[in-house]
Amino acid sequence: MAVAELDSTKDMHAATDIFLPEFWSDGDRILEGTGQPMEYRVLCGIPYLRSKDEDDEDPLGREWNAFDIVTGDLMEGWLKADMEEQRRRAEKKREQQHLDEKR
Repeated sequence: MAVAELDSTKDMHAATDIFLPEFWSDGDRILEGTGQPMEYRVLCGIPYLRSKDEDDEDPLGREWNAFDIVTGDLMEGWLKADMEEQRRRAEKKREQQHLDEKR
């Protein structure tokens, strides 16, 4: 399972709320549940969106990759990503990779 990697220097200037639509405008699914509460898998690459407008892309050019795991609230077809949880997950993943490299 991949977890969206966040660059801490970029995050300092990033919007707090990042949105993902559940479906593309043509009906193709973007998110699927993982079976864990408030946790979703991204099915394809999509830019970070600062609002519920598909043209309001993150000015830093960041994006979600296919198979990233995102935590947040899904309401009315939009997922509001919990970016603090994403930062914690990315840090935990880096720590685990560091421990694995030492072995």
